[in-house]
Amino acid sequence: MACVVITGGTKGIGKAYAMEFLKRSYDVVITGRDTESLQTVVEECQALQSGRVLACVCDVNKEADYLRLWHTATEAFGAVDIWINNAAFGHSPIAIERLSWAQLETVIQINLMGSMLGSKVAYEAMLKQGHGHIYITLGAGADKRLHPRMLGYATSKCGLQYFARCLVQEALNTPVKISMLHPGVTITEGLLRETRQGQKQMSAAEFKEFISIINLLGERVETNVPWLVDQMINNQKSGREITWMTPRRFLMRLIKSWFVKRDVLTEFGIS
Repeated sequence: MACVVITGGTKGIGKAYAMEFLKRSYDVVITGRDTESLQTVVEECQALQSGRVLACVCDVNKEADYLRLWHTATEAFGAVDIWINNAAFGHSPIAIERLSWAQLETVIQINLMGSMLGSKVAYEAMLKQGHGHIYITLGAGADKRLHPRMLGYATSKCGLQYFARCLVQEALNTPVKISMLHPGVTITEGLLRETRQGQKQMSAAEFKEFISIINLLGERVETNVPWLVDQMINNQKSGREITWMTPRRFLMRLIKSWFVKRDVLTEFGIS
C-alpha cells in the first residue's frame, strides 16, 4: 500500500485530495496548523473505511515541522511515495495599494517559501529513501500571463514555477521525480472568502469582471480533484505539468458560455 503526504489538508483541494486517495486505498497523511480542524477531517476520512489516515500539525515555514512530518509518515507507513505541496494562501483581488505588507508577506512566505522548503525536505529524504514523487502546486502567475489585482499571489506562483522547473533538472538521474499541478480555478472556502472580501474593496465594475471569470472557469473539487488524483497515481514521468484547464477544455467552456450562462457563485450568495 502506498503513502501520500498532503500539506494543507484540512479544507479545499487538500481535503478533497485526501478523500480521493483514501478511496483508492492509499495511506494518507494530512497537515494543517489547527489540531481541532485536523481531527475533524481525520474523523471524516476514517468514515470512508478505505486507506488509513493520519494528521500532523505543520507550519510550512518551519523546517523542524517538515522533518517531524516526514518522520510521522514513515514511522506509520514505512515510506512516502507521493508528496503534495498543496498548502497555499491567497488575497482579495485588489490593487497593490490596497494590500497590506503583511498580506503580501504571508502570501510569499506560504506559497513560495513554504513550498520550496517542503520540496527541499522531501527531496533530501526521498534521495535517501530511494524513490518518491514530489508535486508542486502552481496557479495564476505560473502561466506567465499578467494578472492585475492578483499581484502577490501571481508573483508567488510565477517564482514557484521557476523553482519547480529547476528542481526537475536537478533531479535528473536520481530516483526522485518532480512534477507540477495546475488545478485550475477551484471553488474552495479560501476562494469564496477572498471573493467576499474583494466585493467590499473593489468597484462594482471590477467585481463584475472578476466574478465573470470565476463563473466561467470555476470548478468544484468533486469535478477536478478525482481527475487530478488519477493523473498523479498513473504518472511515472518526472517534469510533467498536470493541468486541469487545458486549452481544449477552455475553448469548449468558452463556446458553451455563448449559449448558456454559467453560474457557480450564486448558490454561495455571491452575485
